[in-house]
Amino acid sequence: MSESVTEALGQNTGFLLSVSSARAVSAANRALAELGLKARSYTALTLLAHSDGISQREIAHALQMDPSQIVALVDSLERLDLVQRRPDPNDRRLRSVVATAKGKRVQQEAARRVAVAEDTVLANLSAAERVQLHDLLNRVALGERVAEPVVG
Repeated sequence: MSESVTEALGQNTGFLLSVSSARAVSAANRALAELGLKARSYTALTLLAHSDGISQREIAHALQMDPSQIVALVDSLERLDLVQRRPDPNDRRLRSVVATAKGKRVQQEAARRVAVAEDTVLANLSAAERVQLHDLLNRVALGERVAEPVVG
C-alpha cells in the first residue's frame, strides 16, 4: 500500500476504529477458542454473568445486535451449559437468560484470556494512554450511558 493511501486512511477515524476493533476481536477469538467461545459470545456471557437474568431483547439492546441474532447466540451458550433460559419471575410468559455456575466460572477464565489478548493489541500504548483510550471509547460507545472512568 502506498504511503499516501496509508496516510489518507489514517485520517479516517471510522476506519481506525474498525481496524482496531478487528484486531481486538481477532486476538480475543484466538484467546477464547479453547473455551468454545468467540468475542461476541464472550460479551454476552459477561453481560449474563453480571446480571440476575435478562431477556433476549435486553441482550440485543445491550450488545447493539439485531434481536434475530440473539437466539443463535444464546443457543450456542446453552449448548455449552453456560446459560439457561428460565421463566421470568415477573411475567411467566417471558423467559430470562441466566448464566449457570459453570458459565460464571468460564466467564472468569475467558476474561483473564481476553485481558492478555488485549494487552498484545494495546502493547504500543502506555498504561495512562490505555486508561484514556478506554474512557474515550466508553463515551463514544455508550454515549449517555457512560460507565465510571477506569482508575489506574
